[in-house]
Amino acid sequence: HNLFSETSLVSWLSRCFETHATEFAQLDFIRKENALALEQKTERRVALEQEHSAEIQAQIAAQAKELQLAKEAEEKKQAEATKKRRELAAQNLPAEPPASNKDAITIALRDPAGKRHSRRFAPPDATTDKLADWVDALLHIDLQSQFRLRLVPNGPDLNDIFNLN
Repeated sequence: HNLFSETSLVSWLSRCFETHATEFAQLDFIRKENALALEQKTERRVALEQEHSAEIQAQIAAQAKELQLAKEAEEKKQAEATKKRRELAAQNLPAEPPASNKDAITIALRDPAGKRHSRRFAPPDATTDKLADWVDALLHIDLQSQFRLRLVPNGPDLNDIFNLN
């Protein structure tokens, strides 16, 4: 046995909806406003995150550009210093002794292209540092850095190194 008939329940629900229709409409309106506000808040947050990400990417790109420019400037500075060092080394090479100088030694090198280069050195100019200057000025090979050759200013005589005496 049902306490309420189907029609009485439907009637009661209809009266509840009619009685509280304004409240239901207000609740529905509030729910829609809250959903819209949440959607707008999410869109603003996403936009701010994208803007922040773009700013960070721009900063990274600017820093990379700055580092590249600094690297290029340093490379240019080093190239200029190397050029000056080689020019100075070539200027400071002593004059080659004549073929008649019996104390002079001849050093011959073959460059990477296969071309032969030779130079005569006479004491007291026949030292390893003068040899290194000649190689650096002529072939653009820095014996000290590329071959880890330790040269001492006014270092050993080439005659001593090559046991020519």
